[in-house]
Amino acid sequence: MISIAFVLAIVTAAVPKDVLFKIFSGLASGLSSAKLDPFIHNMHIALWVLAATSFVGAGVSLLRPGHTSGEAGTATAQSEGARAATVQEPA
Repeated sequence: MISIAFVLAIVTAAVPKDVLFKIFSGLASGLSSAKLDPFIHNMHIALWVLAATSFVGAGVSLLRPGHTSGEAGTATAQSEGARAATVQEPA
């Protein structure tokens, strides 16, 4: 949700309201490229910033420590032991 608000804020910053209305209502085919260029330029900037943010987030995720099997392995072994104790073999 934040990314959509961020993109809209950047894209609409330097584009006149009448041009934005035509773009978002689907009437952009009659606009000249000079009127569309600020919209497209701002869209590219917003997408590059979001891509950079994603790469930073991926880097932070890679820096997290891995999962340790010590606690999880002990809990699993205890639950298996409890399960084996409840199952009785026929005599």
